[in-house]
Amino acid sequence: MVTYTKCSLQATKDIFACKEIPKRDPKHPFDVQAVRLEIHALQLLGQHLNIVALHAVVEDKDKVYLIMQLCHGGELFGYILSQGSLIERQARGYFKSMLTAIDACPKVPKARPWRTGLCLMFLSSMGCHGVK
Repeated sequence: MVTYTKCSLQATKDIFACKEIPKRDPKHPFDVQAVRLEIHALQLLGQHLNIVALHAVVEDKDKVYLIMQLCHGGELFGYILSQGSLIERQARGYFKSMLTAIDACPKVPKARPWRTGLCLMFLSSMGCHGVK
């Protein structure tokens, strides 16, 4: 099962998100091609304003670790549930952010964000500094 944790660079104390992908999981077989595609897509699209940046990839015998930009604000879906609804201006801004990210995906062959568990995150806990 894929898990997410926080990690830090010892030299600078910068904090990142770490996506841990196990290589041996009977319930979720390791798909080398899917992981390679995700890494390739993040490398190509990571400079996009609304796509999380990939900082490093580390691999050991048991897992592949994707070291990525940390989004402190939580998921957009959880925010909408907690608020009950959004005002139109807010919804329009979030929708525009999603569309610009999805629009960038054709630059990566076979990238289909709607089929790969697209996760929308807030950059800050205030929910006002953009969606990734």
